[in-house]
Amino acid sequence: MQKALFTRICNRSEIQDYELYRFDIGDKALLVMRDGDEFIVTSAICTHEESDLTLGILSDKTITCPLHQAKFDLESGIVLSGPDGDSPDSIPRLKIFETKIENEDLFADL
Repeated sequence: MQKALFTRICNRSEIQDYELYRFDIGDKALLVMRDGDEFIVTSAICTHEESDLTLGILSDKTITCPLHQAKFDLESGIVLSGPDGDSPDSIPRLKIFETKIENEDLFADL
C-alpha cells in the first residue's frame, strides 16, 4: 500500500461553505469545497474535455460541468450524468483526494 503524501493546499479560513475554489499545486489543478468542517478536494478538470469544474454549477455536493453539463458527485467522484445527457459510463470518474486539517491548514493526499 502506498504511503499518503499530504500537501498543504490553503488555510481553512480561506474557504467558505459551498463555494468552489481552484488551487494549482504543481501539475495538479484542484477543486476545493467546504461543507462546515468537511472539506472536499477533487481534480478541477472535467474528465470529458478538460473544462474547469470550478466554473461549473454546484448543487449540494454535485458539480455540473460548464462545458457539456456532465454531473459528478463530489464526495465519491461518481459520474451521475455524462456529457450532454449521455450515459454516465461514457466518461471516467472524477479523482477525489483524501484530506486532513492540521494547525488550521487544509492538506490533501496528492
